[in-house]
Amino acid sequence: MSAPSPDHKKKVAFAGLVALLLLPLLAITIPYYRSVKTEYEAFHAYVAQTLDDPQAVPPWGTETPSPEACVAAAITWGEACPGAREFCKGSVPEVVRRCLEVSDRTAWCSAQGQAWMTGRFGYHDCEKRLEGMEGQARRRRESYCAYSWAKVGRHCAALDLPAP
Repeated sequence: MSAPSPDHKKKVAFAGLVALLLLPLLAITIPYYRSVKTEYEAFHAYVAQTLDDPQAVPPWGTETPSPEACVAAAITWGEACPGAREFCKGSVPEVVRRCLEVSDRTAWCSAQGQAWMTGRFGYHDCEKRLEGMEGQARRRRESYCAYSWAKVGRHCAALDLPAP
């Protein structure tokens, strides 16, 4: 039997080093993947139950809501949303869109002048909704509110209203 070649020794050493570096990474990645997958499944089930099921009452109820009520419904929906915060936050504008599309918003958007074109559109409404809140709950509601009003503004912009 011949002695291992120097190249073979280098390959074995390299393979050992790779294994030494990958094992801790796998020990972290696999549980993280499982956690994210579980949160995504909970989120997806929530969306299916609250938004996609034609038999379910939508988050804004059975009436035709005002845009302010659409924002409130989206915030409530987001706060009840299970799973990773980013999944929920990313879907809040979709809740607003679906709510706004239940009726024609042209008159409402026209009555706002061009306020919906500014970055501060809905700011005062959000400030009222945040009164007395602190910490993570406040930050979460703040982002849901801001995302919601931004979606209302984009909805008004899409209506291609005449200049006031």
